[in-house]
Amino acid sequence: MANLFKENAVDDKKVKEGIWFDYDETCKFKLSMASSDEYKDALIDKQNQLAKRFRKGKIKTASQQHALAEVLTETIIKGWEGVEWGPKDKPLEFTKENCMMILKDKQAGLYIMEWILQNAGEKDEFLAFNIEDDSKN
Repeated sequence: MANLFKENAVDDKKVKEGIWFDYDETCKFKLSMASSDEYKDALIDKQNQLAKRFRKGKIKTASQQHALAEVLTETIIKGWEGVEWGPKDKPLEFTKENCMMILKDKQAGLYIMEWILQNAGEKDEFLAFNIEDDSKN
């Protein structure tokens, strides 16, 4: 029998504070859940701002990327470790400014945002109950 509550209830602390996801062997990001109210509210606000600019004919593709970068920086990305940036592999401290710089990059930013959203959307990582442990009992 399926316990729909246990299979879908998320841990509020994990959602708010975030959990670590490995980008590779040396780099990881601390992300909160992409379905959090904070993220959804911020995304709707940005969409409304962009819609106003669109109606005035003042929107470009870069504006959309920058808007999503702002939302992810403010609501999803809680930290990172092991991030290097630039042609000389310069270690990059986690700050909101550095986060925006990476996400707004025309070459890498979209791919990094896609990876972030994919991982932050992994509901099973944020669950309050470990279903596998329950099935052994």
